Order: sequence, then structure tokens, then C-alpha cells
Amino acid sequence: MLAVLGPTNDETATAVLGTYDEALLPLLCVSAGGLILTSQQYRSFVHCRPSDAAVFPPSNGTTTTHVVPADSADYDPVAAAVLAAGSEAVVYGGASPHRAARLARALEQTRFKGTRMAPEPVLEMAFLTEAGPAAEGWVISATYVDPAALSAAERFVAAYKKRFGVRAVERFALEAYDALLFVAQGLGELGYVEVRAGCHLPSAERHSPLPRPLRPGQEDLIPGPLA
Repeated sequence: MLAVLGPTNDETATAVLGTYDEALLPLLCVSAGGLILTSQQYRSFVHCRPSDAAVFPPSNGTTTTHVVPADSADYDPVAAAVLAAGSEAVVYGGASPHRAARLARALEQTRFKGTRMAPEPVLEMAFLTEAGPAAEGWVISATYVDPAALSAAERFVAAYKKRFGVRAVERFALEAYDALLFVAQGLGELGYVEVRAGCHLPSAERHSPLPRPLRPGQEDLIPGPLA
């Protein structure tokens, strides 16, 4: 075995990274995005996406933090504080689509008109269903693309649907396929690869993926803008 693609969530990734690092077996991850994954240095971990904390544009103004206890579902005080402060934007910092929906409804009731943003875990049907009309206008980050919207992925979409008998391609399927090609290209460039005490990975700068180009960053292999 020369490399592993996965895991799919933060908890599993955190649990196994030490083991892969000890074995110096490359681990490529396209879906887990917790900040803890980029806050520690691993020799064998290749993060093929930005962390959840890196997908929002930096703020040049004054920011404040409002904490709602986990055992509370009352977002009305937060919404009132946001409105009273004349805030221009609100960023939901949690991972629950249900709690994000409560915040959306509370902001709607106060008639807050500023920018409203949330991270990728909120992008679930539960948020749209529970927030209702209050979900309109929210900006939610995502590190995956809809392959059906990319002409370059047309053959992949057709092959995926036929292979798995589904009507739509699952999230991160294209990104996972691209990471596999990333490794395959590197192995092809190396020719016969002898397993040694080290990680052999291709240069991201020589890879032309389907979803978007990869460029080396300080913390991740950061996907560039879509063409």
C-alpha cells in the first residue's frame, strides 16, 4: 500500500493521523475540515481542501463573539445584540444546521438585513426546511462542487451514475476521484516505486484536476478558483 484516501470526518481523521504518521503512509483527505487538522504538523497528512476556518474572507473591521450555550435554543438575545450594535454581518460558527436555522429565524424576526454566513456543515436540507424563508440570502461555504455543473466532469458523472445506480453524484465524489488521480500521476512519474521510510507524493503544481487547480498553502493544498 502506497497511500490512503480518507477519512471522511474530523473525528476519524484525528483518531488515526498519528498512526499513519508513524508509518509514514500518505493520507489524503478531501472532506474533513476541522481546524485541529491544520493546527498540528503531520509528515504524512495531505489536506486536499481548506479548513473550515479558512473559507471565510478576513474581516478588516471590529468583530464580536456571542456564545449560545449548547443546552439553550434561544437565539433571540444574540439577534437583538447584533441589531443593536449595527453589525454589518453575522457568521454562524457552529456545525449544526438545526441551530443555524434557529439563528436565521431570530435574525429574520429582528429584520436584520446584513450578510449572513455559515460553514459547510450547515449546508443540509434541515437548515432550509427549519429556517424556511429566513434561509433566503444566507452564504454558506463549501469545499466541494456539483459535478453536473462542470462540463469537464461529464464523463465522470455518467460513469459514476452507471457504476452505482444513482441519479446524482454524492458530495466529495469528484474531489476523491481527483485526489486518486493526483496520487496515480505521481506514481506514474516515479515509475517503479520502492516502499521506503518516507512519503512519496507528486507536486501539486504539476496536477490539473477536474474540480479546480490545487496550489500549495501554509496549511492546506488550497483549491484555487473555479474556471
